[in-house]
Amino acid sequence: CNNAVADVMLVLDDSGSVGSKNVAKVKSFAQNIVKSLNIGRNKIRVGAITFSWKVKSQFPLKRHYNKKNLLKAINKIGYRKGGTNTHLALNYLRKNSFTRRAGDRKRVPNIAIIITDGKSNILSKTKKAALELRKSGTIVFAIGVGKGIRQSELKIIGSSPSRDHVFAVKNFNVLNSIVKQLAKRTCNGMYKILYLNIVEFIIIFDAESGVDFKAVIV
Repeated sequence: CNNAVADVMLVLDDSGSVGSKNVAKVKSFAQNIVKSLNIGRNKIRVGAITFSWKVKSQFPLKRHYNKKNLLKAINKIGYRKGGTNTHLALNYLRKNSFTRRAGDRKRVPNIAIIITDGKSNILSKTKKAALELRKSGTIVFAIGVGKGIRQSELKIIGSSPSRDHVFAVKNFNVLNSIVKQLAKRTCNGMYKILYLNIVEFIIIFDAESGVDFKAVIV
């Protein structure tokens, strides 16, 4: 992931079912994800939001451009309790987090890493919000923790194929066991989107310039 470029949003469930003890484990997991990425203004940017009844922006993509400050910012994230309005978090990402105003960059992969321990309050709204987020081009990783998760919902939230974008772990104690796997798949997602962007640029340039790229490549 050394040369990767991406805008990554961490989406952390801080609803009542998580519990204050497990919040520290979620933050530790988020910090380990950051440690595995090449952070920088022109490299990988990371932002974070939390959600329960409402969504709270912890810090946008444009706030921290070095690993040390990011780790400190994650450590300062508090715990609010409440319900699990997952759809609000998904909508917030699309409308607020992945915007130029918040530090999102054009033609740079958008990746959302969502960590939740329960079922969303309104499944129909979660389905709609997840579909709209993925349609916007965002790669979504859905991570479910504990017995209260609904596998079918995680698959609705995460990108396809589910085997590459959906994770389920038994409890918060083993959450960090998937960091390496998640980091690897996140990097693969970055390169895939960058490749598609390059192909799209070539097609557009080809159409406008009349250059036969097949002939050039051969």
